Amino acid sequence: MRRIIFIAAFISAIAISGCSRNEKAEGPAATLVEFYEAVTAGDWGKAESLCDTLQMREYLKAQADAREALMKKDSNAFAIAAELLLDTEVNIKAVEKIDGGREVHYTITAGEYEKERKASVKKEEGKWKVAAITDLN
Repeated sequence: MRRIIFIAAFISAIAISGCSRNEKAEGPAATLVEFYEAVTAGDWGKAESLCDTLQMREYLKAQADAREALMKKDSNAFAIAAELLLDTEVNIKAVEKIDGGREVHYTITAGEYEKERKASVKKEEGKWKVAAITDLN
């Protein structure tokens, strides 16, 4: 039972990180999609380079730790979770201009799981960086 709960928690945590390229994404939206692609691939260096705040770096560490823990604890469960995430999509709904940055509204869909979120994306040295991610439902 603990194993199933751990796997479910891992899938929930990582499912919010999977994505597919949104053809209409540009600028801050494209940065957000690229961020999720890096997290899904386990490319923590690239994902961190797309972040702006300490809060996002801590988020990445939590994702990396969960992934590593599952790989060590049960490589079969990790393989199943990774396969389930292959069909996960990030769909950009809207990009709004806010104080010196953009607010990107999007949904993440993985099978029957759907999460509505918004991300604060700001420019830093001419490049868009993900500053915060907030659940909307």
